[in-house]
Amino acid sequence: MKKFIAVLQLLLVVMLAHAQMMNPVKFSTSLKTNGTAVAEIVFNGKIQPGWHVYSTGLGADGPISATFNVNKLDGVELVGKLQARGHEISKFDPLFEMKLRFFEGSATFVQKVKFTKPNYRIDAYLEYGACSDQNCLPPSEASFKHSGKSPAVDGKDAVSPEDAKAGENTEDPAAIAKAKADSLAQLAVAEKVDSTANIDSSFSVDGDDAKAWWKPVVKELQAFGGNNDIANHSLFYIFIIGFVGGLLALVMPCIWPIIPMTV
Repeated sequence: MKKFIAVLQLLLVVMLAHAQMMNPVKFSTSLKTNGTAVAEIVFNGKIQPGWHVYSTGLGADGPISATFNVNKLDGVELVGKLQARGHEISKFDPLFEMKLRFFEGSATFVQKVKFTKPNYRIDAYLEYGACSDQNCLPPSEASFKHSGKSPAVDGKDAVSPEDAKAGENTEDPAAIAKAKADSLAQLAVAEKVDSTANIDSSFSVDGDDAKAWWKPVVKELQAFGGNNDIANHSLFYIFIIGFVGGLLALVMPCIWPIIPMTV
């Protein structure tokens, strides 16, 4: 029985040691708001001796770079790219045959975000690569999930893009009615002006039409001295002509109005 317990304890120690060797990096996460609309998602990592974690932006030909990945963001948006902070080591690696940047002992990665709504939800993770002098681990992840109320966005001031667009298209009904009434009034005035212009143009007479109207009575007028200047005659002559014209008007009252109609 004692031997069985001793073997069990030995296996447990070996398993714990193996697990520790296979998880040489432990990350803790936090959200720093500082009471402003811009916050920082911070990943603080502790690295075991003999291991190192690679920095950001190493390229496709190098090892796994540290990257910030999003599962879901609501009420926040990313600001810039993932930043690496701390004592970064730059060294040529014969395995990858290139100059690499990495951290030993500890590493800090920061991603800035901006609050856009009063309530937010963040579901993201840090992906990183860790290696030792003998081997490398597959890509590992440090999860970050957080939700709450924004410290700097007021619900009264926060307007979604859809609501903002709808507000731009919404006007006062009274203003709309007044605008329509003004448009109708302007249209009525314009139509009245056009109709008046049409009436004036329909009653306008050019010189040829006037000559045609007077053509039937030209001879009669010439017979009464229509081509002579009336100023050269005496007052008695003018009186006689006016009297005769009045008699003609009494005898033929309906002829003169009909003359323009027959032309």
